Amino acid sequence: MIHASEKRKIRAAISAVGVVGSDDGGEDWKFMNKGLSAGFLPKTYPEYGQCVHKIDFHPSRPDTLYLQNHGGVYKSEDFGKKWTGIDEGLPSNFGFPIAVSRTDPDRAYVVPLDGAGRFAPGARFQVWATRNGGQKWTQSEKGLPQRAYFGVLREAMTVDNEEPGGVYCGTTTGQIFYTRDEGRSWEKMVDGLPRITSLSTVLAN
Repeated sequence: MIHASEKRKIRAAISAVGVVGSDDGGEDWKFMNKGLSAGFLPKTYPEYGQCVHKIDFHPSRPDTLYLQNHGGVYKSEDFGKKWTGIDEGLPSNFGFPIAVSRTDPDRAYVVPLDGAGRFAPGARFQVWATRNGGQKWTQSEKGLPQRAYFGVLREAMTVDNEEPGGVYCGTTTGQIFYTRDEGRSWEKMVDGLPRITSLSTVLAN
């Protein structure tokens, strides 16, 4: 990703490597994993080796990044120089996607998964939302299936620019669930698709 106002600042997330960044337009790069854990390695906080699944941010607040790691949800307020864990209260710190609302920079969504089975803990499909930048998370499940052995991949959750904000989740078993009221209730949009690896929204003319 490229910083919205300082275009020479670039951040990239790589699975099994972590975050790398450049502040000079890509001429020089360095690891930017301070505070990111790698609990599957002998050293919990190595210079590199973290498994970052997804990063997102709000365009109006480009220095603030939200990150879903292989184990942990994190936030950076200095464009990735250091990271702070914000996953307290979640049923699992493992997951693939993270999405920041386009109408509220303090609102973000994650889909916690069982790290071994890659489906929702207890097979209860839930999206979890924060409305205060990760200080507190609340579950969002009204209208979602309560016996669900599927997951949501890192690019398979997206948000729109509407007010209130819409959130869309595509599953590994071919369903798309959506909310148009910021997670208060959900509906199924479609079923029977192949495994969904990516979703995006397009503004209608």
